[in-house]
Amino acid sequence: MSDWSANTNKRLHFARIQLNAWESAGHQEAPAFREGFILQLQLAWRSLLAEILESYRVSCEVAPSFTEALSLIREKGEVASEFTQLEALLDNSWLKQLEVYWQGLFIPYQYEGLPQGDGLIQLVTQEEEGENASLTVDGGKDCLKRFKELVGHFRNFNLEW
Repeated sequence: MSDWSANTNKRLHFARIQLNAWESAGHQEAPAFREGFILQLQLAWRSLLAEILESYRVSCEVAPSFTEALSLIREKGEVASEFTQLEALLDNSWLKQLEVYWQGLFIPYQYEGLPQGDGLIQLVTQEEEGENASLTVDGGKDCLKRFKELVGHFRNFNLEW
């Protein structure tokens, strides 16, 4: 097993731990575990991309984004069917939704309004819009299940070659 495969497995294990903690967390702690879960799945995603690149003898020091991985495989002059499959998933599926959740972690906070009196602290809320608003624990379980299936698919796919 390669270092990237081991890293992908580790990230999926950490995602499961975050998901379990999120499920049993109180209202105030739940967002932290939700974000930890999304982070671990994003790290697993990037690690899986590096794993796929390894099968084409493209080494990575750092786990790439999808765009970076695609660029690396094209520089090598390869046509990787895995990336065609992943591109289709990124167009409109749970994988695209995972990317939306990841990007949603970086939405800047919006001010609710000026504080009353002379307070130095302003209250802020994170505006949740459309697709960003609704990753639930059950949705997380589904994402993790599908991601594990995706990892298995590509590992088996590479064994066939």
